[in-house]
Amino acid sequence: MRFLLISARLHLPYEMLADTSLLLWTIIVIGSSICPRVENARIFALFPTPSYSHQQPMLALSKALASRGHNLTVITTNPNEYPIENHQEIDVGHFYGQWKMRQKEIGFSLQARRSAYEWLSQCSSGVNHFCELVLGSNEVQQLIRSNNNNNSEYDLILYEPLYPCTLGFVHLFNNPPVVAVLSMPSHVYTDFMLGNTINPSYMPLHISPLNDNLNLVQRLWNTYLYLYLLYLQFFYINDNQSLIMKKYFGEQTPSIEALQSNISLVLYSNDLSTTYPKPLQPHVIPVGALHLTDNKPIPEDFKKWMDEAEEGVIIFSLGSNMQGTSVSEEKRAIFVQTFSMYPQVRVIWKWESDQKIPGLTNNVLTTKWLPQQDILAHPKVRFFMSQVGLQSMQEAIHNAVPVLGIPIFGDQDFNARKLASEGAGIVVEFESLTLDILNQSIHDLLTQTSYKDNMQRLSRISTDKQSDALSTAVWWVEYVLRHKGAHHLRPAVIKLKWYQAYLLDVLAITLILIASGLTVINWTLKRLFSMLTSYSNKPKQD
Repeated sequence: MRFLLISARLHLPYEMLADTSLLLWTIIVIGSSICPRVENARIFALFPTPSYSHQQPMLALSKALASRGHNLTVITTNPNEYPIENHQEIDVGHFYGQWKMRQKEIGFSLQARRSAYEWLSQCSSGVNHFCELVLGSNEVQQLIRSNNNNNSEYDLILYEPLYPCTLGFVHLFNNPPVVAVLSMPSHVYTDFMLGNTINPSYMPLHISPLNDNLNLVQRLWNTYLYLYLLYLQFFYINDNQSLIMKKYFGEQTPSIEALQSNISLVLYSNDLSTTYPKPLQPHVIPVGALHLTDNKPIPEDFKKWMDEAEEGVIIFSLGSNMQGTSVSEEKRAIFVQTFSMYPQVRVIWKWESDQKIPGLTNNVLTTKWLPQQDILAHPKVRFFMSQVGLQSMQEAIHNAVPVLGIPIFGDQDFNARKLASEGAGIVVEFESLTLDILNQSIHDLLTQTSYKDNMQRLSRISTDKQSDALSTAVWWVEYVLRHKGAHHLRPAVIKLKWYQAYLLDVLAITLILIASGLTVINWTLKRLFSMLTSYSNKPKQD
């Protein structure tokens, strides 16, 4: 019936549609008219973070764009093992070693528990040091020097909005549209920059251990954290980032605020299974897990170990940044003893060392490397012991695996509490972890079916979409290309100063007018009172 309607609109006789080749040609013509094509674009992508969890979603998007015929130049710490067509990679993998050395010099650690306040304080200086490392590297310096004469043109820039100093590339490449990709929960300053609503009464800070149901004390603390973050960003980070940016790109480089206003679109690798509902501007798109792929067969040694587990398998990994070997002997002994209490349940423990763990029982397998996404899909996985970084959280939700969260730093507190608030996991505090607490948590996750049921509900939410996350992200990037920056998506609020956006100037004028009016009324009343008093006290003439 649909093809008959199409033939009528195109004035094609029905007999012609009987011809298979003509039918195929008709479909192609109609498809090309409905789905606008984008000419192969030149795209520059700077993904400098030396963290596999950050690189995964970024590279998934850049590779998907390359497969669509776009030509990408990508600075990455995790280059592909084999060359990819249209995907030129500039290898800065040495950032891993250099950043670890710099962390030790400045006292910035990813191997210890950090509160939200400590994380904000350390990150503000850490971002500045990291920007110096990135922009001062030989690879980036060579790229800047080769483009100082504006001899390279890019149609679009992919940008990770954690390091404002790298926005200097926008000016260097003659201000092409910018698509920001954020591989973590929504950042308060990013929301402010984009004109999104900011309300600490029900929006927990992205690095706080809060959910969206806040009592008075929590709202007070959340508000202070918001203000502290914005204070650091406006009065410390941005100023220092501007100095670093101008140092490497030249004094003629526009301000960070001006360059940020050039951002056409932001893709959040989040959705309502991993975060809380809140209003977003039209140029802010929550797409979900960009890095998820079809599950691949797991290595035979892992498969055999898991298949033979009598009562299932626990996966234990603290992620790509926090090393299992950083866990103190005291805490390590708690894990070892607790696992020994469940001999029929097998455990796969990501352990980045050849050193044997004392007292480890036969039901525990240690491994330096873990095909995490594929292993979580195994039907015998009972739950996932995780630091709950965003990518690990998304993989657990995708495979409907409950989580025992052990957050360490950054957005891990936020992610873990989200799962706990949904009844899909349990959170334990790393610093106060005891044998009894860990044993009770493991027992609950093994015996109570509600955690699995709730995780299955989150999994359905995460997959119930018109298209998968990567396809959605690619469509929006090409939308920006088709519409030459898609300026129509950007609200006028991003051009306003912060005091204008929140009507503080209007409020100030209103208060001045009220105060002036009250002053005039007060003066008038005093004057009248004085006149009346003077008149009443005036001697009467006989």
